[in-house]
Amino acid sequence: MMATGELEPVIQAKRPSANTVAPPAEELTVLPSPPVHPKVNDDDEPPSPVAAPRPVLDAATLSYRSTRKELISVFVACTNLNLPQLPQTFFQSIFKGKTPDSNLPEIRVEVDIKPTSDANKSSSVFHNTTEALRVRNPSFSMGLTIPVPISKANSEEYHLYFRVVQTDVGMEKTVATTEMMCGVLLESFKQGSPVVHLPLLTNASHEAILSLTLARVFPIKHNVLPTQNMLMHMYSFDEPKRKDPSSHLVAEKTPLLASEELVEVGYVTSLPPIFLQQCTDEMVAAHRLWSVRYANARKSALLFESPDEALANGCDVYAVEVISGKGLTLPAELNLQPAPAAPVTPTHRTISANSSSGTRSRSSSNASKESTKQPVVTCNPFVAVKFKETTKGKRPVEVTEGRTSVEKNTSEPHWGENNSTVGGKAQTNGIQFYRPNEGQPAHSLRRTLEFDVLSQCDAHFDGEIALGHVTLPIDAVMYEGKSAVWDINLTRWLPVITPTGEERGEILIRLQMRRTTTVFSLDKEPAFAPGSLFRLADPKRHAKWQSTLEASNYNPSSLSISEIRDLVASHESAIAQLRTWQHHVETTSTEWFRSSELKAKLEVQPLTTNLHVSYFRLYAGQAPARATVLEGRPRDVEIGLLPGDELSASTRNMLGRGGGGGGSRFSLEDLVDHDSPLQVNATYATVTCGAPTAHGLGLSQFGLVELEDRLLSVDMPIESYQCTYAVRKAVCMSQALSVLVAAFSTQLELVLQKSVPNHEWLLEQWIQVGFLLGWESLVSTQGKELHMLSDAWVAIKSMERIQIQLVPHCELMTFAPSPDTDNKYILQLPVPSSVFGLLPQASTKCRRWRTSSGPWVLPSKCASTTNAARPWPSTTKSSWPCLRCKG
Repeated sequence: MMATGELEPVIQAKRPSANTVAPPAEELTVLPSPPVHPKVNDDDEPPSPVAAPRPVLDAATLSYRSTRKELISVFVACTNLNLPQLPQTFFQSIFKGKTPDSNLPEIRVEVDIKPTSDANKSSSVFHNTTEALRVRNPSFSMGLTIPVPISKANSEEYHLYFRVVQTDVGMEKTVATTEMMCGVLLESFKQGSPVVHLPLLTNASHEAILSLTLARVFPIKHNVLPTQNMLMHMYSFDEPKRKDPSSHLVAEKTPLLASEELVEVGYVTSLPPIFLQQCTDEMVAAHRLWSVRYANARKSALLFESPDEALANGCDVYAVEVISGKGLTLPAELNLQPAPAAPVTPTHRTISANSSSGTRSRSSSNASKESTKQPVVTCNPFVAVKFKETTKGKRPVEVTEGRTSVEKNTSEPHWGENNSTVGGKAQTNGIQFYRPNEGQPAHSLRRTLEFDVLSQCDAHFDGEIALGHVTLPIDAVMYEGKSAVWDINLTRWLPVITPTGEERGEILIRLQMRRTTTVFSLDKEPAFAPGSLFRLADPKRHAKWQSTLEASNYNPSSLSISEIRDLVASHESAIAQLRTWQHHVETTSTEWFRSSELKAKLEVQPLTTNLHVSYFRLYAGQAPARATVLEGRPRDVEIGLLPGDELSASTRNMLGRGGGGGGSRFSLEDLVDHDSPLQVNATYATVTCGAPTAHGLGLSQFGLVELEDRLLSVDMPIESYQCTYAVRKAVCMSQALSVLVAAFSTQLELVLQKSVPNHEWLLEQWIQVGFLLGWESLVSTQGKELHMLSDAWVAIKSMERIQIQLVPHCELMTFAPSPDTDNKYILQLPVPSSVFGLLPQASTKCRRWRTSSGPWVLPSKCASTTNAARPWPSTTKSSWPCLRCKG
């Protein structure tokens, strides 16, 4: 039996990873841009949004919430109200024959529960109302479901106050009132009373009566689905009177009774943390892969932050500084122009005598001036540093590592006082470069440093004049270093030698060399973690995407270092965002319901909005047995309070007959277990939720289907799209997973309670063909709603990769990749031991069927409204839960 859910079910979850989620310091920007966190002053920060304060609950409401209660549903009817008719206009009086009740007032009945300690009767702990009717003696179709305290002490502390309210526009007022103790209603229900009559206090009539027909209906027991905050409504629909042709009498049929129950589901906050942990593990694996690729790209380009990092990665460190020079001279014979080419035959032209003589005279005078003018050449020395490496069996390597600055008009330059340059950038500590140590034998490797001494000359055809060069073998440097083999510091004057062996000065060189003991090698790329986060939802589309990549010869190594660095930053931002979401869900796990008003907030993206389960039950219109006796007590004890009787006296009269003086040993659960007059004809379960969409990540540009189309087109950058796709897919799948498990648990309860048709073989069908989910959407295909459907389609399609494995309640709920394949998941769902024992025994027709002591596995299949023609048995269509998606 339910007790309005004061005791919340405890849901325990186990995560595959043991990483502790730290509280987030700030919200992170969603991909694909790398995160940027500028530092600003506290005074410059915009004020944080102020949350709307919740209404403060008074002490009476808090005390009533902590009281154990039972739900009692009653149908209300009023007789002999005799309210004055509404004033009629001339035209209303003309058409009165067509609508004879148009002048009757419109009324409804409201009920409040108030504590008896409140003298002013101003504080109400519960309020409910019926629909409004315009009839003479209204019998309301919408019942009142009243939570009544169970214990006698608590039931005497609260009273029920009924009010008949007129709802006509301009004439709203209370026309009649009555009251009763909660204990009276509770005892009447326990003793089987069908109707309770209460006198109405009104000025219009002294014979007005309020009749409460007790509906012997109890909420559904939830032994699998964790629920809280149940809301229940009862409805009574009168069927039209039909005339019996045989007897010519009017046959009255019993009214059609229906109940509607709404409950919040615990899976909305218990499943996202473990699913987000799995997504985080897959994103961490992708981040590790791209980090290795980034490190390998930097190694291949010999780009390191410090010499120590280069040594650790298997590279020798060279630091060369050309300090100064002396005695540098230019060659004795300078050829400023290139060697003459082959003679060119002049073109014969016919020129007049006057023009020919004038041109010849001017050209001869210019030639004489140029021959007498000689350019002045000075020595402007600088040094270019080159590294040469020759390995046996390989092509030699020659790399220009850098050059010094240019000293103007001097033969004794001092480069150490100025900065040297490498690639146009100044270096204060000389020229530093790295060379990989590939582990070659010493006899097959030759490394030399060459210093080309040059002089800048604008008049020269090359722009520079070669003065000579200095060759420094690394083996000779190591020999002179003697004991300091792995850390050499050498400073020496070296002669500048021309190709003909002539010496043209000296240069002072300082060489620092640190050799590594590690062999240079690239790191091995790790594989992606098992899972389907980075896979396309449809396996056929994913296979097509992979074949397109192979056909286009796509290679991730073709990306630049800056692009790979941005990808690493994007994955870091994604991991931080996933952990932020996981922490927020864990800290707010007691709030099971999220309104659609919060769907745009970034922190609640993994949570399903508006998720609740509703049960609509139809009852057989069976009249109560008035002669039934339950252990010596009549089941039909009608309590009548006649008009004019004192309420307290009538109450004492009822309690004095044994109705509640010493406390009844019967409970509502005892009554429903023994005999319930209302039998359930049909139960319809509906799971309502917001569409699984990433509202907080934006809907103006794309959804998940649009991202898949970009991936299929192999447009750059694929990896950035793939990272954005994975984060958005994690959000949408987290929402859809809560809906899937809620629908499955709801239907499992009804099957085990035998409340659905074909419950005998329904479990076998689920195991063989899967648990079918039918989705209905109220979202259109216009504007942003098209992207909402795009997200929802991928999330629903991805549910086909999830298998549900039932385990005893002693185990924890887990979500992990399937051991059979790396693109599916298994959700271990704990159920109570009593429910686990009701599951069928092992079957040879299903490989995933286990014995009663082992796990119970179900594959899940999803179908949207567009897949309604799939070949599922039509006889079981009514047994599947219907998921309504609201935007």
